[in-house]
Amino acid sequence: MVRVEGILDGEITADTFIQLRRCLCNDGLPIEHLQRFQARRQLPGEQWPSFILELRHLAEDAFPELPVADREGQSCIGTRDGFLQRKFLKQRPTSVAEAMETARRVSQIKAMVR
Repeated sequence: MVRVEGILDGEITADTFIQLRRCLCNDGLPIEHLQRFQARRQLPGEQWPSFILELRHLAEDAFPELPVADREGQSCIGTRDGFLQRKFLKQRPTSVAEAMETARRVSQIKAMVR
């Protein structure tokens, strides 16, 4: 199936691994992946880095057709932290790394204020 789809014919990128996973793992309908992504919210006490990494994996399944950068932009939804939500709404992170750095800075600021 991988040969027929031509997944390994071009340059190996992050999207290559997503396509491989999609071909080799038949674990649900596309609508189920989208529903899991949309329903996932940060749990009380859950650290933001853990939450965003899980959301990133859910976004890979929910939005396989999107380029990695666009998919990562989708991953900044669902945090319980109101200040962080507003920060992301004002200036949408362009990558998960940028979102994680913003969350780290917000956490440091909150720790200093306490």
